[in-house]
Amino acid sequence: MAKFKTAAEAFRTILTKSPNITAKEAIAEAKKLGVKATFQNFYDTKGRMKTTKSGTQKKGKTKADWIRTLLQKNPNITFEKAKNALVKNGISITASQFYDIRRKSTSVMKASQKKGKNKADWIRTLLQKDPDITFEEAKAALVKKGITITGSQFYDIRRKSNTLVMAQKHGIIQEDYDVPRAEWESRAEWEVEQLRQQIQRLQAVIAALLA
Repeated sequence: MAKFKTAAEAFRTILTKSPNITAKEAIAEAKKLGVKATFQNFYDTKGRMKTTKSGTQKKGKTKADWIRTLLQKNPNITFEKAKNALVKNGISITASQFYDIRRKSTSVMKASQKKGKNKADWIRTLLQKDPDITFEEAKAALVKKGITITGSQFYDIRRKSNTLVMAQKHGIIQEDYDVPRAEWESRAEWEVEQLRQQIQRLQAVIAALLA
């Protein structure tokens, strides 16, 4: 029988073999090992072991890494589902950890979209292929590509696309009406110019319909 100088040593051995053992069971096991221990001894030792384990995670996959992996697979996953999925891997997370990582991941995703094809571009592509596509159909198609859209985003782009098609049909504007963003010093200036062009296009469409 192994000899232990302290209750902490006994509990560390017991918890290493049986991580899910209860305090009552652990104290009984310690007694068999010839160690007198209390519930406080047990919880203190268990708490220190968790802290040590958390520190060693930095060398491997951290909780943040696990959360990011889940979000990459399913951007719409809820905290409860993420928590339950990670518990199976012996990882516990808090709501604050989950929402903080999700917020940061969303920010990174939005930043990367500026360099490539954004949500509006994806919606326009679908509308060009099928002008009668519904929001639910478009949403389902883009989810497969890891892109999430809202109803307001879809209907706003479709409205603008319909306006453009109508204006082109009446020969009012050319197809390449948008001003390249690279010509503007800031996004705000570019958006103002876009708004000005949209107003001009709408005015032209209205004039054509009333003619």
